[in-house]
Amino acid sequence: MNSRTSKLRSDLVVRFLTLAVAPASLWLAAGCDSLPLSGGTCNVGGTVYEDGARGIKAADGCNTCSCVHGQLACTLLGCPVVDQVCGGLQGLPCPAGSYCNFPSSAQCGAADATGVCASLAQGCPQLFAPVCGCNGKTYDNACAAAAAGQSVASDGACAPPPGSCVVGGVAYPDGSVNIPAQDGCNFCDCVNGALRCTLLACPVPKACGARAGNTCTANEYCAYTEGSYCGAADAEALCVTRPSVCDTIYAPVCGCDGQTYASACTAAQAGNGVLHAGPCSGSGRSCVVGGVTYPDGASTIPAGDGCNICGCSDGMLSCTKKACPVSKSCGGFAGLTCSAAEYCAYVEGQLCGAADASSTCQPRPGTCAADADPVCGCDGKTYSNACVAAQAGVGYGGKGACVP
Repeated sequence: MNSRTSKLRSDLVVRFLTLAVAPASLWLAAGCDSLPLSGGTCNVGGTVYEDGARGIKAADGCNTCSCVHGQLACTLLGCPVVDQVCGGLQGLPCPAGSYCNFPSSAQCGAADATGVCASLAQGCPQLFAPVCGCNGKTYDNACAAAAAGQSVASDGACAPPPGSCVVGGVAYPDGSVNIPAQDGCNFCDCVNGALRCTLLACPVPKACGARAGNTCTANEYCAYTEGSYCGAADAEALCVTRPSVCDTIYAPVCGCDGQTYASACTAAQAGNGVLHAGPCSGSGRSCVVGGVTYPDGASTIPAGDGCNICGCSDGMLSCTKKACPVSKSCGGFAGLTCSAAEYCAYVEGQLCGAADASSTCQPRPGTCAADADPVCGCDGKTYSNACVAAQAGVGYGGKGACVP
């Protein structure tokens, strides 16, 4: 036997003994047919390992490798998924399409607490179980908060921000104007958390509903509030003047007509008291926004704030929550005007600016539902609905076709 044959036999023996004592996973990973017959080093993450080295940490952080004749033979364990930490002292971000989900104990990242990255929620249920997001905004449910990229700070609606005013159970932010007072005839402004109201002498209210019957005039409504069940069990309320202007706050209520309104004020504008806070439920319910009734399934409904868009599903309004620019006043004694892309958003009761009534400039909507709910525009023309009138750049003076 010559020396070359002897060396080849020796290498084969070493190769067999090395793999024989290795785990089966190393055999699979190494690939027997590709192992060289001579020694060599292995480079892992810039570190050079000598031939025969074992316990080398794999790049995935959980498997280990051995260096066998210049080739890595690694275990093939399934590695656990490690949550990506976010927030904390360094403000670690999350990748696109995810958000930092803080546990309740982290208090939305206070005191440099951390969370873990979670995917934005998709296809949330139409469930009204309000939560307060870490951004201080109220969402219909925890899924809606996750869809907006927000962790939940607490169950229930967010507490009114400092400086806000609460009237009739609705929190109005500082600076809100034309808030309908509880007496049904005066109006208030919220200034640094304090209400400043007109002091008109209000007429003595009349009882309405139940045994009292329908005693309210055309410009009044029977002002049922939550808990009086819209007159069930002979409950009565009082006739209150319908408000002519409502704040753009979105605090949905279910009206006594079974329709969902953007707020108690907009329900009152339509002549309805409140059955309960939150949207109405039940298949086939419609939604009322800006005095216009939209059928179940309608989309691209212009929100009352002039910049967000809503959809109506089972009587529940689901709206985008963009921060809207501050609206400027129009009309009134000074005859203030709007830009070409806006219109002076008069609604029923403001008489299109008669008696120096003012309104606010709102963007003209790009699209409108094809619903037939005619209004008489401030230009004396009849439009199929209030949205179509707004597209033409006019508010409306009343519901129904114009009278020649």
